[in-house]
Parts: sequence; C-alpha cells; structure tokens
Amino acid sequence: MPIKRIQPKETTFIYEPQTAYLCIVAGEKFLFDPYTNAFAIDQNPFGEPVLSILTDVFAALDYKQISFDANYRYQPTTFHISSEFHYDYMLFELFATIAQTGFNFNETDTDAIHLHYEDGKLVTLDLHKTTQQQKFLLTRDENGLYYIQEHPWIKERVQTIHWLDDTLVCNTGHAEHHYNFETQDFLLQFLKRIIG
Repeated sequence: MPIKRIQPKETTFIYEPQTAYLCIVAGEKFLFDPYTNAFAIDQNPFGEPVLSILTDVFAALDYKQISFDANYRYQPTTFHISSEFHYDYMLFELFATIAQTGFNFNETDTDAIHLHYEDGKLVTLDLHKTTQQQKFLLTRDENGLYYIQEHPWIKERVQTIHWLDDTLVCNTGHAEHHYNFETQDFLLQFLKRIIG
C-alpha cells in the first residue's frame, strides 16, 4: 500500500452551519460526513466533492501526527499528516476525536467560521452571523494582524485578542471589537483553545 506523507505549511478550518459544511484542509481536503459522524477525504477538492471514508484513524498522544487509510484515487493509501505547529495539533485532535463528541450540524448555530493558519500563525479569522449582517474579520500581512471592517472602512492593528465568556474581544488600542458566538459548546470550546 502506498504511503503519502504530508507536512502542511497551511491549514484551514471552515464551519458553515447554514449549508451543513465542516471542512479541514491540511495538505488534503477533509469534509465532515454526518452519516458516518467522521471526516472523509475529498478526492476532488476543486469541484463537486468525491468523498472516501477513512479507516484506521490514529492520532499520536500529543496530536502532532495523525494517520489513516483511505481509498484515494482508486488505490488504497496510507496517510501520515504531521506538523510542528501548536494550532495544527488542536486541529488534528478535532479531526481524530470528532466521532466521540456527538457533533452534528445544528440549526441553532448562527456563526460561520473560517480560520486559516500559515506556518503556525493566524492569517485569517473570518466570522459572520448567518442570520444578520454582523461580520468580524482579522487578517495578517507582513506588518502584523489587523482588524478589518468594511462599512465604514476600518483597518486597525490588533494589540490583543482575548475571550470574555462566549465573546471574542479584539483590542486595537483605538477600540475594542466584540463578536458574540452562538454555536454549540463543542465548537465554542475548540475556538477558545485555538484563538487568543
């Protein structure tokens, strides 16, 4: 059986409750399948999903590596995905343990969540309510992490990010920007660990 080893430089987490979409990208694209209550590998990441079930999913105790088998491009393949970045360890933990959490898409979740990391640094945090026009965007360039607001236009460098109960607070020195989450506790606890 061929072995595919991946050390992603970029990782992405996307949750869109209104379309029942949960995705992790770590060298390959993985979609949560509510019928198996686990992630599946997408063999067609740039088009209509073609999912393949993962078997023998194994995570190292420190979650620095995950391994699994899948029928990938018509061939049984063993995957080893590893990283040196703390963010990825938490993402790998979510990937490996989601079946035990009881997670499923919930109609009461109103937060669309997009996280993107490169070389272990938060590059994009894009949050928005699916029920209203509230949006919260952080983006990184070569000068640092910035809070971005479209209307009216604001671009302010982030000084600190912290949590106040279920609210993410971004302090720019000029203002505090708040985003209150309305999502299931499993995801909220994951976000509290990974952001801030």
